[in-house]
Amino acid sequence: MIKGLETDLPDPKLKEKLKIFSQFIGNWIIDSTWYLPENVVVKGKGEVSFGWILFGTAIQDVWKGEAINPPPNFPQNGFGTTIRFYDVSIDACKCIWIAPKINVIQIFIAKKIGSEIVLEGKNNKNEPEKWIYSKITSHSFNWRAERSIDGGESWLLEQKILAKRTK
Repeated sequence: MIKGLETDLPDPKLKEKLKIFSQFIGNWIIDSTWYLPENVVVKGKGEVSFGWILFGTAIQDVWKGEAINPPPNFPQNGFGTTIRFYDVSIDACKCIWIAPKINVIQIFIAKKIGSEIVLEGKNNKNEPEKWIYSKITSHSFNWRAERSIDGGESWLLEQKILAKRTK
């Protein structure tokens, strides 16, 4: 590991502000479903790990997975990472998703809304996109990605994930 990147504990000054994501610290297995045009549904499996980085001032996750029934031109496997940190100027977490294999970088603002964690940003087509964590327990969570092609008037489900903690 790069010296100074990985750490065991949060910065005490940021512990409360990063609690929104610290509940996910650990390792998870995932079952994915993608919803493509023309009613094509793709299933997949993978894993995600969350951990403290940068002297406890941020949380990083690493996602990797494999499609079980990919149609032509759909990636067989994929991976990416998100860095999440608290931004005092907006009193919220900023999240930066990086997926080098598909040349994507996305920036989201995350807030707790009711029992869900909602990340709002734009996709690589500059369309509004939301990533939503829901049904969160200490052993599992659901995640879904939605995008809008009409400026946020309606939302299309693109992907769902069910995650189960392994440790």
